[in-house]
Amino acid sequence: MENFSPRLFFIFRVTESFDMPKYTMVVALLLIDLGILFFLISSVQDGNLASPTALIPAVIGLPILIMSFLAKKMPRRRSLFMHIAVVLAVVCLLGGAMGVQSLMKGDLSLSTIEQLILLTLAIDYTINSSKSFIHARKQRAKYDTDKP
Repeated sequence: MENFSPRLFFIFRVTESFDMPKYTMVVALLLIDLGILFFLISSVQDGNLASPTALIPAVIGLPILIMSFLAKKMPRRRSLFMHIAVVLAVVCLLGGAMGVQSLMKGDLSLSTIEQLILLTLAIDYTINSSKSFIHARKQRAKYDTDKP
């Protein structure tokens, strides 16, 4: 069966060996980094400990990272783990959409910027995941019709 190769940020195609679990791992690590980075930046900027809500992307990124590891370790359950990761990405979409609302009100604070980055990552991941699921279904149907 032919593997689906995701496009990073809608544009960049990576090597053929870069499959959805690896892509999920990259997105999860970006989410974790995003949460920690903005938590540290806002802590330094304010001079005291920042709000723990800045860590929300990291809190969502951690289970997505676990799902990518499990998908690699248990190939028979890969579909289940990838679907769970997409559900978590939809949660990111909802959280990131708050950034659009804040931006429309004229707020360009650190939290708004973090939410917009979260939204961009979530949109990219959700689109690539949907394409991957469609590709897998087509490949499965093609494989089933080729069987005698």
